[in-house]
Amino acid sequence: MTTPRRSTSGAWSVRQTALIVGFTDQELGTVGRRNVSTAREALRIIEHIEASPRLGELRRFLFNNQRNTRIPVRLEDEIPVMHKTGSLATVVNDVGVIHLPHTRIALAYLCADEADTALAGINIGDSALRVVEIVSQLHT
Repeated sequence: MTTPRRSTSGAWSVRQTALIVGFTDQELGTVGRRNVSTAREALRIIEHIEASPRLGELRRFLFNNQRNTRIPVRLEDEIPVMHKTGSLATVVNDVGVIHLPHTRIALAYLCADEADTALAGINIGDSALRVVEIVSQLHT
């Protein structure tokens, strides 16, 4: 995993990420779609949080975030997953790192226009489990 690169101005190199509006319930409708990112940049942010000693409290929060939904939903409870979900009407996102005993796996799911958001969340979990199974087979 890489650490986000800093520009000469000291800002993180996430040029396609824009946090235009906040995250209150009033801002989660159509206006919330003005907050955008890419899978690569979302993972850069997660990787930075994971690598930064001063962000320990945030890391603890993300390890406990939505334990039984999306990426970790099909994984054993003992497998630590540091992740952040995001939701709007028809949007189902989850970006995170699965901590296996032998390796770490970074995953980003950014799903829009989902007619069934509950099913999309389950599909994310099914996909994450399959990735874990494949990677685990490589390490046996």
